[in-house]
Amino acid sequence: MQVERVSPCSIVDPGHFVNAAKREAQSDPRGLFADQFENEANFRAHFSTTGPEIWTQTGGKIDAFVAASGTGGTIAGVSRYLKQQNDKIKAYLVDPPGSGLYNKVVKGVMYAQTEAEGTRRRHQVDTITEGIGINRITANFEQAALDGAFKVDI
Repeated sequence: MQVERVSPCSIVDPGHFVNAAKREAQSDPRGLFADQFENEANFRAHFSTTGPEIWTQTGGKIDAFVAASGTGGTIAGVSRYLKQQNDKIKAYLVDPPGSGLYNKVVKGVMYAQTEAEGTRRRHQVDTITEGIGINRITANFEQAALDGAFKVDI
């Protein structure tokens, strides 16, 4: 196995780590591209493991679940599971600078301030925080049961 280092860049760039991983998997007959962003096994794994773990460890005494989102699997799976156990539990997204999810949840429109006229960079990077925040709705995030969102500064 070999680790290939890649530079940070937008998901639309062929050099983005997701695109590089997909190419590499397709070029190897033994390769597998799990596609954690769009593969809903991600959501199901958190619905069937992480959600129940939180429920059990809190003894069901939980008022709210707050999380950031990258692939959307964790926040979707956990929020759905917890609300299934108790519909009074609230679930909130916390979203970093550069991500459009906050605006999608709160205003219904996918938009990040970095996309404002005159501020759009040629090579947009989703967020300044690797692993969380994104400017698209994934198949996993679509499953989330959210009550609201907060913007955070990092």
